[in-house]
Amino acid sequence: MDISNQAIQFNIPLKYVLVTSLVIIIFTFIFLLIVSYFVLKALKIQIDDNGLFFHKYSKRCQAILDTYGDYKLTQVYLVRQPFSKLIHFTLNLLTFYEYQNLIEQSADNFPYHILLLFEILLPDGTTKMLLLEKNNCINICETFIINQSHIIRKLDLTNKNNKMITSSIQEQDSKLKRKYINNNSTF
Repeated sequence: MDISNQAIQFNIPLKYVLVTSLVIIIFTFIFLLIVSYFVLKALKIQIDDNGLFFHKYSKRCQAILDTYGDYKLTQVYLVRQPFSKLIHFTLNLLTFYEYQNLIEQSADNFPYHILLLFEILLPDGTTKMLLLEKNNCINICETFIINQSHIIRKLDLTNKNNKMITSSIQEQDSKLKRKYINNNSTF
């Protein structure tokens, strides 16, 4: 008996096919709903921990501000961090190497990532360094790495005796808000 030329035929009623398809679609929907719930819950935890906020501090930054925010600033440093080679390569690809030409025209065109390094005086007389970084939000770190490619400049503090990190950040925040309101008001 040669079965290679014979077609297998199923005589399944259409209503069974539709019901089975509907059940598979419903179970798939429920499964995707459950998976998306856990994925979003995990992302929410990461967003809270990593500070992807535009209007408030992350939990980690708020804890650092609560701990060290009212201590006196002894010094503030401006840190310029050059972009990595990967970012340079990506920008060159996206701009068809116009980015490289612009950088070669002048040293002033070289881009940096700007950081602030705060030196605070603790109650026991020791000093502690905190790094403040502004990306899409403010990020404050207790542990960080400064290497030889970073350019560090000491900033002069006016009224050193009363400056604190929280007051400095709030002062800058209010300046930015005033600037935004002045530039975006429609009278």
